Amino acid sequence: MLLIFSCITVICFLGKTTVLAKDTPAFIANRIGVFGIMSIFHAMEKLGLTIDEIDSLTGPIIGRPKSATFRTADVVGIDTLVKVAKGVAENAPNDEAKDIFNIPSWLNKVVENNWLGDKTGQGFFIKKKNEKGEKEIYVLNLSTLEYEARKKSKFATLEAAKPVDDLKQRLKILFAGSDKAGEFYRQFHYGLFSYISHRIPEISDELYRVDDAMMAGFGWEIGAFESWDTLGVAKVVEAMKAANYSVATWVDEMLSAGNNFFFKVENGKRYSYDVATKSYKQIPGGDSFIILNNYKEKIVWKNSNASLFDIGDDVVALQWNTKNEQHRQ
Repeated sequence: MLLIFSCITVICFLGKTTVLAKDTPAFIANRIGVFGIMSIFHAMEKLGLTIDEIDSLTGPIIGRPKSATFRTADVVGIDTLVKVAKGVAENAPNDEAKDIFNIPSWLNKVVENNWLGDKTGQGFFIKKKNEKGEKEIYVLNLSTLEYEARKKSKFATLEAAKPVDDLKQRLKILFAGSDKAGEFYRQFHYGLFSYISHRIPEISDELYRVDDAMMAGFGWEIGAFESWDTLGVAKVVEAMKAANYSVATWVDEMLSAGNNFFFKVENGKRYSYDVATKSYKQIPGGDSFIILNNYKEKIVWKNSNASLFDIGDDVVALQWNTKNEQHRQ
């Protein structure tokens, strides 16, 4: 039996992904990403959350970059974010969620004050000296539009999820939370899932391209459709409808036909649901690589540090699971 070791494989690639998109306003990543940011702005107003709280809820804990939401806006440029949002609202008149792209009054005021982020020296955050003369980062209070000392966010749901290394398990914990954080995650995901369902086939005929664009363009660890799979498509759709969120007709048709996932893996190959043919199609490029995550049902041995996979043809592959190796692979 041949043994293959899986170690430091990513160094063979440039880390770039080409995503085919249709010629629609903001294409794929910015259309979905800016919708996500704008929906977060609306949710924080509704739930009475602060900038620090939102960034603690929308960063690495859900598989997003450390810059989360507001720090990302500062880096990109708050005026750029506003221009993209306005561009979608003006150029996508048939978008069922176009009201989400309306600019909140406090955001307009931030732009009017020329607090555009890093390029102007201040935005949602500013670095200045404290009472001891030491440089410190202060955060904008959106109610008073004054900068104040940062406060650590405290949510029971976050504390429950933090010790869990597996992202998909964390998402389930966060989504089920009974506090304000849990309510935020449900509202955010309901809106996101509704939006991406209605963007097929407008911005892309293939749903896997939406996930690819968000992972490559916005640094998400897993895409929106895969997140929906993780939380349970049918269960979430039922909850969404009860909360007055709509889903595209094709999602209902998919579920009615007994297809309960957007993605599935068979014999080490990954497939995604194809809306046009109402069937699953193999995602292109899968024949060129052996991706061990696609062989999870073929684990023949494992411990806390490694897993051994049966990848067929009397070949097994060993994958290290320690954090240091995961970061290097």
